[in-house]
Amino acid sequence: MSDDESEKIVRRPQGQLHDFPVEIRWEVTRRHPYYLALWEEVRRYLRGQKDDPPERTLFGYAATFVLGAIGVRGEPPDPATPFEELTGPDHDPSFLSASVQPLTLRSTVEMLLVNLPPADRAFVGAILLNSGTADYDRESNADRRSIEVDELRRTPSAALDQVPVAPLFYFHLGASQRSLVRDAQDQIRRWKAKRGLGSSKVQTAKLTEHLRVWDLREGWVDGRYDAARELAFDAVARRLRQPLSTITNRYRAAFEAVVGQPFKPALWWQVFGPLKFGSLLGDAKTLDTASHRHRLTSPVRRPVPDSVVSGVNAEGESNSIVEGAAITNPDFDFNDMRMTLDDLIVRGLSDDDIARRCHEGCDPKLIAQYRSMSAELKKAAQP
Repeated sequence: MSDDESEKIVRRPQGQLHDFPVEIRWEVTRRHPYYLALWEEVRRYLRGQKDDPPERTLFGYAATFVLGAIGVRGEPPDPATPFEELTGPDHDPSFLSASVQPLTLRSTVEMLLVNLPPADRAFVGAILLNSGTADYDRESNADRRSIEVDELRRTPSAALDQVPVAPLFYFHLGASQRSLVRDAQDQIRRWKAKRGLGSSKVQTAKLTEHLRVWDLREGWVDGRYDAARELAFDAVARRLRQPLSTITNRYRAAFEAVVGQPFKPALWWQVFGPLKFGSLLGDAKTLDTASHRHRLTSPVRRPVPDSVVSGVNAEGESNSIVEGAAITNPDFDFNDMRMTLDDLIVRGLSDDDIARRCHEGCDPKLIAQYRSMSAELKKAAQP
């Protein structure tokens, strides 16, 4: 994996969440490290904390892009919230909507921005801009809107008359439910055939079993990951009385449901490493938003946590490998730190020896957890 690749956010495939039942959609989303690390920052940004400094606001803005990459829009709820509490009359998180969902006006404008050519965007923008001028209220709103709507309808534009990739449908709610379902099914058949789309191959009935294995292995309890509750694959197999191969297969399936990509040990470290080993490998919030914050600001030197191995020079003074790398290589990140740790483990250093070479306060138990996790991920990768 190149440095550039390690900087990229791991995105869920377009529409992946819509293949799951709504409840499963919430379960896999709240288990995602990006969500756990950034949901509070996104909520804070969307609520507009007036006393936040510019850098905090920028951080929250970047965090919205990261959660957007895993299909989360709007204000995110607390990951400890049970699904039943999200579906009441006062709660309707937009990313939990089913494959049939109401489209917000914001989403409609976004669709226009993405799909219309520049000339058509300018035309629509001019209509909206004129309707928002100061003298608008001095005339009849109904008359003005009628003129603007008429202008929109009369002006020829192939781009405005196209059907978007995600077709929008009008539902006449005064019709019977049977008629609505019948007509919707007819439209679905027509558009799936036109776009050459088949049915989803996701076996949603098995996802609950997959997540049960995931939760035992990863220590998921009460809306968070608890390292003290993690079980090794062998222990999970004994607990559930299932073959080890079945357990690892289900674990890999759960990983793909949560992350949206097939399981690979390197990908686990990229997505979960900062969250689970933040004090060793780097803060999850900072690493997860790094690429977006970099694009939103002028290039600056990235601070690097002094969290990995320190050597000793000829004079007996400690020289931090991280400190040296930060000077010579601004792209030094947690992957480099992890490679260094792996090298020391291969060389046979004990957990205590590695901890002594880490930053001040590094706990040998954390090194032991890192060593154990590496071994478990290799086991999970075996067919």
